[in-house]
Amino acid sequence: MCQNNRTRMINRFCKEKEYPRIALHNLAGFNEDKQAAKKFVRRFLPWTMSLFGAFVCFGACIILPLWTQKYDPVPHIYVLVGGLSFAVGIALFVVLWRRMVAGVPISPHSGQVMEVYQLEDTLKDEKYELIYICRQSRTYFRMVFKSPGD
Repeated sequence: MCQNNRTRMINRFCKEKEYPRIALHNLAGFNEDKQAAKKFVRRFLPWTMSLFGAFVCFGACIILPLWTQKYDPVPHIYVLVGGLSFAVGIALFVVLWRRMVAGVPISPHSGQVMEVYQLEDTLKDEKYELIYICRQSRTYFRMVFKSPGD
C-alpha cells in the first residue's frame, strides 16, 4: 500500500511521457553512442548543479546550528532558509526530471534530431527507459529514468 501511494505521488509530479515502443533486437546494426549520451546529460548540468546547491544549503542550515552548538533554540532564519532551500530543491528535481524526459537530443554525428522511443524490453521490469536513435548515423543511446524501487 505504501509503495503504491509513493509510486502514484511520483507519477503525479514526474509523469512518464508516452513514446512509441521499440525492442532492442530491432537495433541490429546500430552502434551505441556513449558520446551522445554524455552530451545529452551535460545539457542538464546547470539544473543539476542548482539542485545540488539547494540541498547543500538545506544541509548547512541543519548541520551548522548543531555543529556549532551556540544556539539552544535554533534561530528562525535557519529553519526558514532550510525549509525554503528544501522546497526549491524538490521543485528543481521535478523540473529537471520533466525536462530530461521531454528533451530530444541532437546527434553529434549527423546533426539531426534523434528519434525517441520507449524500450519495450524493460516494460515487464517496470522500468521507464528511453532510447534515442539516429537512423542516419546508425547510432543510439539509452537512458533509464525510473527503475523498480525508485
